[in-house]
Amino acid sequence: MLIASILLNVLQFIFGVIVYLRSEKEKEKRHKLDEKLRTHPERKAYYNYVTSYISNMQSGTIKKHYSQELLSNTRNIDLYFGDEVVKFVDELYSRTLYLEKIEREWKELRADQAEKKEILMKTWEEVRKWLDDSMNKAKEIMAPYVKVVD
Repeated sequence: MLIASILLNVLQFIFGVIVYLRSEKEKEKRHKLDEKLRTHPERKAYYNYVTSYISNMQSGTIKKHYSQELLSNTRNIDLYFGDEVVKFVDELYSRTLYLEKIEREWKELRADQAEKKEILMKTWEEVRKWLDDSMNKAKEIMAPYVKVVD
Protein backbone atom coordinates (compact mmCIF):
# COMPACT_ATOMS: atom_id res chain seq x y z
CA MET A 1 0.00 0.00 0.00
CA LEU A 2 2.83 2.40 0.86
CA ILE A 3 4.54 1.70 -2.46
CA ALA A 4 1.30 2.36 -4.36
CA SER A 5 0.86 5.67 -2.53
CA ILE A 6 4.45 6.73 -3.28
CA LEU A 7 4.06 5.67 -6.91
CA LEU A 8 0.83 7.68 -7.18
CA ASN A 9 2.54 10.78 -5.72
CA VAL A 10 5.46 10.42 -8.15
CA LEU A 11 3.07 10.08 -11.10
CA GLN A 12 1.10 13.15 -9.95
CA PHE A 13 4.35 15.10 -9.65
CA ILE A 14 5.49 14.05 -13.15
CA PHE A 15 2.07 14.92 -14.57
CA GLY A 16 2.23 18.32 -12.85
CA VAL A 17 5.68 19.02 -14.31
CA ILE A 18 4.49 18.06 -17.80
CA VAL A 19 1.44 20.36 -17.54
CA TYR A 20 3.66 23.20 -16.25
CA LEU A 21 6.19 22.80 -19.08
CA ARG A 22 3.42 22.74 -21.69
CA SER A 23 1.86 25.90 -20.26
CA GLU A 24 5.25 27.63 -20.30
CA LYS A 25 5.73 26.61 -23.92
CA GLU A 26 2.26 28.01 -24.77
CA LYS A 27 3.09 31.26 -22.96
CA GLU A 28 6.27 31.58 -25.01
CA LYS A 29 4.34 31.01 -28.26
CA ARG A 30 1.71 33.55 -27.21
CA HIS A 31 4.42 36.06 -26.31
CA LYS A 32 6.03 35.66 -29.74
CA LEU A 33 2.63 36.11 -31.38
CA ASP A 34 1.94 39.16 -29.21
CA GLU A 35 5.27 40.67 -30.24
CA LYS A 36 4.46 40.03 -33.89
CA LEU A 37 1.04 41.65 -33.50
CA ARG A 38 2.52 44.61 -31.63
CA THR A 39 4.83 45.33 -34.57
CA HIS A 40 2.01 45.08 -37.13
CA PRO A 41 2.34 47.98 -39.63
CA GLU A 42 -1.33 48.97 -39.32
CA ARG A 43 -1.01 49.34 -35.56
CA LYS A 44 2.09 51.47 -35.97
CA ALA A 45 0.33 53.58 -38.59
CA TYR A 46 -2.65 54.21 -36.30
CA TYR A 47 -0.34 55.01 -33.39
CA ASN A 48 1.67 57.44 -35.51
CA TYR A 49 -1.46 59.07 -36.91
CA VAL A 50 -3.15 59.56 -33.52
CA THR A 51 -0.02 60.93 -31.85
CA SER A 52 0.78 63.29 -34.75
CA TYR A 53 -2.85 64.41 -34.81
CA ILE A 54 -2.67 65.25 -31.10
CA SER A 55 0.65 67.00 -31.64
CA ASN A 56 -0.88 69.14 -34.40
CA MET A 57 -3.85 69.95 -32.19
CA GLN A 58 -1.56 70.91 -29.33
CA SER A 59 0.45 73.22 -31.57
CA GLY A 60 -2.73 74.95 -32.69
CA THR A 61 -2.73 73.54 -36.20
CA ILE A 62 -6.45 73.17 -36.74
CA LYS A 63 -7.69 72.92 -40.29
CA LYS A 64 -11.30 73.14 -41.37
CA HIS A 65 -13.00 69.75 -40.99
CA TYR A 66 -10.01 68.35 -39.08
CA SER A 67 -12.41 66.21 -37.06
CA GLN A 68 -13.68 64.53 -40.24
CA GLU A 69 -10.10 63.68 -41.16
CA LEU A 70 -9.63 62.02 -37.78
CA LEU A 71 -12.83 60.05 -38.20
CA SER A 72 -11.88 58.93 -41.69
CA ASN A 73 -8.30 57.96 -40.79
CA THR A 74 -9.27 55.96 -37.70
CA ARG A 75 -12.29 54.22 -39.21
CA ASN A 76 -11.02 50.66 -38.52
CA ILE A 77 -9.02 51.28 -35.37
CA ASP A 78 -11.26 48.87 -33.47
CA LEU A 79 -9.78 45.99 -35.50
CA TYR A 80 -6.32 46.61 -34.06
CA PHE A 81 -6.93 48.10 -30.62
CA GLY A 82 -9.16 47.47 -27.63
CA ASP A 83 -12.17 49.39 -26.36
CA GLU A 84 -10.09 51.79 -24.26
CA VAL A 85 -8.27 53.07 -27.35
CA VAL A 86 -11.49 53.25 -29.39
CA LYS A 87 -13.18 55.26 -26.61
CA PHE A 88 -10.15 57.57 -26.40
CA VAL A 89 -10.24 58.25 -30.16
CA ASP A 90 -14.00 58.87 -29.92
CA GLU A 91 -13.31 61.39 -27.14
CA LEU A 92 -10.56 62.98 -29.23
CA TYR A 93 -13.02 63.30 -32.10
CA SER A 94 -15.64 64.90 -29.81
CA ARG A 95 -13.12 67.34 -28.38
CA THR A 96 -11.94 68.27 -31.87
CA LEU A 97 -15.52 68.92 -32.98
CA TYR A 98 -16.04 71.03 -29.89
CA LEU A 99 -12.86 73.01 -30.53
CA GLU A 100 -13.93 73.63 -34.13
CA LYS A 101 -17.32 74.86 -32.87
CA ILE A 102 -15.67 77.18 -30.34
CA GLU A 103 -13.41 78.65 -33.02
CA ARG A 104 -16.35 79.21 -35.39
CA GLU A 105 -18.31 80.96 -32.63
CA TRP A 106 -15.24 83.01 -31.70
CA LYS A 107 -14.92 84.32 -35.26
CA GLU A 108 -18.60 85.35 -35.26
CA LEU A 109 -18.38 87.33 -32.01
CA ARG A 110 -19.05 91.01 -32.01
CA ALA A 111 -17.18 93.49 -29.86
CA ASP A 112 -20.16 93.96 -27.52
CA GLN A 113 -20.32 90.25 -26.57
CA ALA A 114 -17.74 90.27 -23.78
CA GLU A 115 -19.65 87.79 -21.61
CA LYS A 116 -19.90 85.21 -24.39
CA LYS A 117 -16.23 85.82 -25.23
CA GLU A 118 -15.31 85.01 -21.63
CA ILE A 119 -17.37 81.80 -21.65
CA LEU A 120 -15.85 80.68 -24.95
CA MET A 121 -12.36 81.44 -23.69
CA LYS A 122 -12.89 79.38 -20.53
CA THR A 123 -14.32 76.47 -22.54
CA TRP A 124 -11.46 76.69 -25.04
CA GLU A 125 -8.95 76.54 -22.16
CA GLU A 126 -10.63 73.41 -20.75
CA VAL A 127 -10.46 71.65 -24.11
CA ARG A 128 -6.84 72.72 -24.60
CA LYS A 129 -5.98 71.36 -21.13
CA TRP A 130 -7.48 68.00 -22.09
CA LEU A 131 -5.48 68.05 -25.34
CA ASP A 132 -2.28 68.87 -23.45
CA ASP A 133 -2.81 65.76 -21.30
CA SER A 134 -3.97 63.57 -24.17
CA MET A 135 -0.56 62.73 -25.66
CA ASN A 136 0.58 60.89 -22.54
CA LYS A 137 -2.81 59.20 -22.28
CA ALA A 138 -2.67 58.06 -25.92
CA LYS A 139 0.82 56.62 -25.52
CA GLU A 140 -0.16 54.91 -22.28
CA ILE A 141 -3.29 53.18 -23.58
CA MET A 142 -1.83 52.27 -26.97
CA ALA A 143 1.44 50.87 -25.56
CA PRO A 144 0.09 47.35 -24.91
CA TYR A 145 -0.98 47.12 -28.57
CA VAL A 146 1.97 48.56 -30.43
CA LYS A 147 5.71 48.34 -30.04
CA VAL A 148 7.20 51.77 -30.57
CA VAL A 149 10.67 53.02 -29.87
CA ASP A 150 10.48 56.68 -28.81
